[in-house]
Amino acid sequence: FQGLLGAMLVWRQRFFFLSCLLLAILAMLESALQRLLVLTIVYGTGLWKAVNIFLSGLTGHDHITNYSWWLCAGYLALHLLAGLLLGFCIARIPRRIAAWKIQGNLPVIRGSGEGDATASGKRKAKRIGWLVFWLLLLGLYMQSYYGIGTAVLPAGTVFQLLLRSLIVLIAWVFLIGPLLRYVLKRWLHYQRGKIAGLVEAVTTLLPRMRNLVTAAWRASRGKKGRWIFFYKTVLVNLIEENDVVILTGKIRSGKTTGLDRWAKGRQDIWGVLSPVLEQHRWFRWLPGGEEIEMEASGDEKRLTVGRFQFSASAFQKAAAHLRAMPDFVCWVVIDEVGPLELRGEGFSAVLKELIENRNEGQTIVLVVREELVVKVAEYFSIASFIQVRHANLLL
Repeated sequence: FQGLLGAMLVWRQRFFFLSCLLLAILAMLESALQRLLVLTIVYGTGLWKAVNIFLSGLTGHDHITNYSWWLCAGYLALHLLAGLLLGFCIARIPRRIAAWKIQGNLPVIRGSGEGDATASGKRKAKRIGWLVFWLLLLGLYMQSYYGIGTAVLPAGTVFQLLLRSLIVLIAWVFLIGPLLRYVLKRWLHYQRGKIAGLVEAVTTLLPRMRNLVTAAWRASRGKKGRWIFFYKTVLVNLIEENDVVILTGKIRSGKTTGLDRWAKGRQDIWGVLSPVLEQHRWFRWLPGGEEIEMEASGDEKRLTVGRFQFSASAFQKAAAHLRAMPDFVCWVVIDEVGPLELRGEGFSAVLKELIENRNEGQTIVLVVREELVVKVAEYFSIASFIQVRHANLLL
């Protein structure tokens, strides 16, 4: 239910904050209702009657009040409040993760982490024994509940609740559970040709998660604020497939300045910035800080964007700098990608090369105007990316 709900809410990736709130609230309420339902199935309505009798006795009321309804309502209200808080926090996670990744002070944990497959089948004789025991308990429960002949077991409410719970749990573990597993295996057997990749991905997910958590906890040893460091490391590495960060913001809002401060003194960052110096645009190499003028002059070949005339040779030099990137680089910055690239000019060719030939563990940071994010993602076939605003870059 929660998986399908999440898929539907973020299907078009619109109204992200509202979608996070709805998903968290509905998921928490569903969990609460599920637990109440399980309690009723396992213990029966006798549980709620016992709760009413117990609380009426504590309050000294002569009549039995339906306290269980108030308890259930309070339980649901707590989950509603938790859903609101979780939704608010979860909606901020993508931007925070992008900022943590850009800071570059968290370990990158690689490897799928293959898990050990162990067989834990029950022996046939043991299953038959449990089945006989379950049938015996069920028969004794029915005899006591309906008063058939002389009751072998007591008919008290407490004993009946315990006996019922034992019968339901045994039925689930040794009858319903195995039956559902058998049906699922049969279905997967017939569908394996169609969903082989999905089945393989699911079977490797839990071992990978286990190894990721273990490695993150080991990496956090000795760190100040270990739990926070561990939490950030797990989240950042969970989205390692998002190897493109799109930085957006209003014109002249400090995007280039923020990137320049972030990259200062770091050798694992390579790229090109586009600062405005004395009302003219320039290219600045990362690292090193070498600058060449971006705007065209004289009779050289020009690239036109609106009222701006850019030098084609300057873009060629910037592309050559990007292609000269060494293998150890973790971050590649292109400032910026816009209408020129959407026409197949500017950084278009080199950006396509970088996306296709990106090294493992390498992240591309693109500066894009907010209204062009979708067009850039579609034009360069960027299926998955993180979008952040410049204000969160150095958080």
